[in-house]
Amino acid sequence: MSLVTMYESSVRRKRDEISRLKTDRVKYVNIVSNCSKKILTATKQANSTRSSSTFKSRMNEIDRENKKKTEAEKKIAEYDKKIANKEKELLREE
Repeated sequence: MSLVTMYESSVRRKRDEISRLKTDRVKYVNIVSNCSKKILTATKQANSTRSSSTFKSRMNEIDRENKKKTEAEKKIAEYDKKIANKEKELLREE
């Protein structure tokens, strides 16, 4: 295996890893978006209800979705860091 072939293989592998990381990151971006929608809907429902049990249920739903959203945002930050590191490695090799 020549040096050029090894180099091309390494660059291709890094590009594939970056692509995979970006694809995985999109899943968590979608989770954040869905959680935000659910929080907004539950907030509207909680504000318009007169039943205390419905209000409590909606507040629990908001808390649950906020936790999911926070976890997804942490994952997004992790993926951003991994992507930045891989892109830095790729630039070094190119």
